[in-house]
Amino acid sequence: MKIIKGTITTVAMIANLLFACMLIVASYASWVPPTLFRIPALFGLVFPIVLFCNLFFLFFWAFYRWRYIWVQLFTFLICAPAIWRYMPLNFTDENDTGAPGFTLVSYNAYNFLDQGRRVYDRNRTVQYILESGADVVCLQEASDIPAKGMDRLKVSSEQAVRLRQLYPYRLTYGIRLAVYSKYPIQIVWKKSFSASSDACAYRLTVDGHPLTIVNCHLESIGLTTTDKELYLNMMDSPQKGMLNDVKQNIVRKLSQAFYARAKQAQAIADFVEKQEGDVIVCGDFNDTPQSYAYRKIKDGMTDAFVKRGTGPGITYNANRFWVRIDHVFYRGGLEAETARIRRLRSSDHYPVWVRFKWKEQQQVTHK
Repeated sequence: MKIIKGTITTVAMIANLLFACMLIVASYASWVPPTLFRIPALFGLVFPIVLFCNLFFLFFWAFYRWRYIWVQLFTFLICAPAIWRYMPLNFTDENDTGAPGFTLVSYNAYNFLDQGRRVYDRNRTVQYILESGADVVCLQEASDIPAKGMDRLKVSSEQAVRLRQLYPYRLTYGIRLAVYSKYPIQIVWKKSFSASSDACAYRLTVDGHPLTIVNCHLESIGLTTTDKELYLNMMDSPQKGMLNDVKQNIVRKLSQAFYARAKQAQAIADFVEKQEGDVIVCGDFNDTPQSYAYRKIKDGMTDAFVKRGTGPGITYNANRFWVRIDHVFYRGGLEAETARIRRLRSSDHYPVWVRFKWKEQQQVTHK
């Protein structure tokens, strides 16, 4: 009996150390530029899976041999910043404080298509925008809505008219980026990176505060329908031959996208660094909080969801790729008061809703 128990302990410890090392690599993968070495970026992508495995070992040692739990506790201590970045736990919500500010929505609108199986009598994506109460809406995979509506997409003329009434200032760049604003707004910088990626910066004034907003859609993975079916089949019933197909198709495309986003992130970071005052960067990064692109753009900024959100904050909901790849960063005299992710499944992305307030106004209020 002692031999069996000793064998189980040894095997479990070896497996624990292996997954602990994987979690550490995944936690700090964002520091390795994919332009130099792309393997760590793949570990960053599977961070939640590796984290779950390490949580399993935490409970395993707690109930099997508690004195070995130090291995897992030490691992979590090393990886604490990455774990918090992936799954923040903010249980206080400062919404409705009455402090002057504004609201912003970042939303990949899926070209206003509806991926739901039911047929709806009106466009749910447009309706959400109308009901969001947002002062500024930054859209990816979207353009302006014609005044007469769009019958093909169930966008009624009433929705289109109301959209124009709420957001008299609307700008588009290419076929992927659009902004709807209640404030006068102008484009001050734009960059087309590839057939699937763009960035556009806007300048506006809110409550007398000059504000720069960068709206971006970074490089897509470019998975085909066949690739997605392969991934889903592997999740349902993995087979030996599938691993080679995944490596040749999906992993190769992931690596190429990591490389492209690293360069795109650098271009956006260079632009942001030159800006003075209040700056917001938002959009569909197609990359997780453990990625190089996320860290590069966020440098010197605050992630609104990490600051105010709770949980993993999944923003992509299709094909079982349940990850947070839509982000809102800010710096300057702004402070995120509330950050929420609306579970609306019309698009393959969920919208990110953030309310900002002005720091100096908050200081005056407390005097």
